[in-house]
Amino acid sequence: MNYQEKNAGFLTHSKLQAFRFCQMYYYLKYEENALKESKSDALLMGTAFDLREQGSEKFDDFIFKNFHVGERRSKQGKIDCEIAESEGKAIITNNALSKMREQIEQMYNAMTQSELYIPLGNPQERIEIEYKGIKLAGDMDDLQLENKLIIDTKTVASVDFLKRSHPQYNCKYREYYKMQLAFYQLLVELKHGVACDGILKVVSKEETPRTIFFKESAESLKELRGLLLELIERYITKKESGKYSIATMLNYPDRVDYFKCCNCPAYGVCKFGKQDDYFSLDDF
Repeated sequence: MNYQEKNAGFLTHSKLQAFRFCQMYYYLKYEENALKESKSDALLMGTAFDLREQGSEKFDDFIFKNFHVGERRSKQGKIDCEIAESEGKAIITNNALSKMREQIEQMYNAMTQSELYIPLGNPQERIEIEYKGIKLAGDMDDLQLENKLIIDTKTVASVDFLKRSHPQYNCKYREYYKMQLAFYQLLVELKHGVACDGILKVVSKEETPRTIFFKESAESLKELRGLLLELIERYITKKESGKYSIATMLNYPDRVDYFKCCNCPAYGVCKFGKQDDYFSLDDF
């Protein structure tokens, strides 16, 4: 079951962030299913690493279900690859699969050997809960209620951009990750009545993997509660009205310039030329 199928009818953090980026993009991707969902290398690598942390057998099962090992060099090879792609599988060569296994094992060792590493307690915990007439859902990498901890794991190209001392430091990624933890915290609090701290475990996909760990207190995550609830309220209003706005016309909460709009994955099917039919400046 892919992400779209699993979360049909639910508002997730990814959907909320898509809505925040551009309401029309959210609508086209998640309500109309007008954008083809692709399994990016980054997403596949991240999922594969999560499952390796849970156990090698789950990792092997993931590879079997999501990859077809083969090449298009022969006529039969091309046919087999086309069949696999029609089933939603990614094509990978034996050599590439071996390298991926080796890389993930190195990443796993780098993370688990860190003195800051916290072993998994309750991996892949999913919460589904109703809130103000809509359904919220989230899949946490690890939820340890007894320790009041939500743990999320990220695989990145490099950990450098997460370090404030680095000249290419990009705080937007950390803010995005923190917002995700805050969203999970809201779900846990609604279901269990427990305010949890959040821990972000980050491991790089470099030749020599590096790790970095962040801890956000429950109070720190709650600082984003107001923004979260405001976004959810706006989502509810827009969903009820059926009118979704174009990001270039908005100043709330993030303005997206025309260049980014034209490079949006939804631009080809977006009713950009008819935007007056979809929003009113009175809405903002």
